[in-house]
Amino acid sequence: MTPDLAPQGADLAELLGSWQFVLGTLVLTLGPAIALRRRRLALDALTDDERAAAADRRGRRFEDLLTVVIAAAAAALSATGLRRVGDHQMGLDAPFDLLPFVALDVAAMVCGRRARRRAR
Repeated sequence: MTPDLAPQGADLAELLGSWQFVLGTLVLTLGPAIALRRRRLALDALTDDERAAAADRRGRRFEDLLTVVIAAAAAALSATGLRRVGDHQMGLDAPFDLLPFVALDVAAMVCGRRARRRAR
């Protein structure tokens, strides 16, 4: 039998009466509100140029994070397909079936770095 994870009756009253639960709830609700208020006050103190530069930095960070997520998904798909190629078409055993994936993805990374350097 699996235990019931939902508190019932006296367990719920005990949970709401514990100081750890109350303190945790306060931290989780007031912490983000205080952080957002401080951020808003800091942004209000900036000039228009500084505010535009901060927004540009935030946009770049988001773009960088999105690039990493999409590159990781593409690498996972590439690894799945290229391991099959290494196993079935090339007859490579367990650790060596990663060689086509590693070789092609490292080559793609090197080409990307060279293109980025040339674009600068």
